[in-house]
Amino acid sequence: MYSRKYWSMPNSDVLEQLESSENGLKPDQVHERLARFGVNEIGKKKVRTGLFIFLSQFKNPLVLILLVASIISTLVGELTNGLIILVIVTINGALGFLQE
Repeated sequence: MYSRKYWSMPNSDVLEQLESSENGLKPDQVHERLARFGVNEIGKKKVRTGLFIFLSQFKNPLVLILLVASIISTLVGELTNGLIILVIVTINGALGFLQE
């Protein structure tokens, strides 16, 4: 639609392309643009709880594989190996939680 970037254009050209003026928009232009484009606002930030942030540290496929390996190690009698893997994955999740 526009041939050049706004920051490289003279002010008068930018105002012309935006159908505006140095004094801003006229009230009827404001209402028309609100109807066409909607309100100019940034989307609302989602509220994330601490539990959600902590649990999201474990959605990485590699972490899930390590959790499964920990369960399998425990089930085949390698309790020490299973616990070591679980502790390392938990520490990794805690560090990721603290960083985030």
